[in-house]
Amino acid sequence: MDAWGDESIRVVCDPPVYLIAATYRTDGGDVDASALEAMRPKGAHKLHWRDMGDKTKIEAMEAVAGIGAQHTIVMGCRMPRNKQERARRKCLEILLPHLESLGITRYVLESRGHAKDGDDVALLLSLRTKGMCGGIDLAHEEGYKDSRLWVPDQVLGAYGDMRSGVGEGDAFRKAWNLLAPNVNTMEIMI
Repeated sequence: MDAWGDESIRVVCDPPVYLIAATYRTDGGDVDASALEAMRPKGAHKLHWRDMGDKTKIEAMEAVAGIGAQHTIVMGCRMPRNKQERARRKCLEILLPHLESLGITRYVLESRGHAKDGDDVALLLSLRTKGMCGGIDLAHEEGYKDSRLWVPDQVLGAYGDMRSGVGEGDAFRKAWNLLAPNVNTMEIMI
């Protein structure tokens, strides 16, 4: 069973927070991102929350709610502004064993380049050595090549907007309330 992941950093929060998410289906089904594919602007490589207007964000939340997937977000609180990589490691240390406990065997993240992807793999190997993970693999893919990576981007964008007060208004809250029942959050201190 696969999970699809993305990250977000919210520096508008004081102090900033680091968010990493996983989207998955525990019923054996695949994450179907075709509704998001249909929303991608012409000429854009992918659908990205930060590039969307309010109306499209609401439509995206409604589309994600209709996918039937579950989402887990780990939020690293009190992230020092210059410690984003440390925050990522700490969040992954929580998320990877959690996903494995759900039966997830592969977690696919959007690639951040060869060196940083290698850092993620090194972390997983370290967790295996410590006996914290054993049956989950980690993969990286370019965001424009697999639209399933767009789903956690939308979830993190919506969650981050709600958390930071950017996502306001009745329509935004109504769309978030459709999505929220399938979102599990965990907070850790960085």
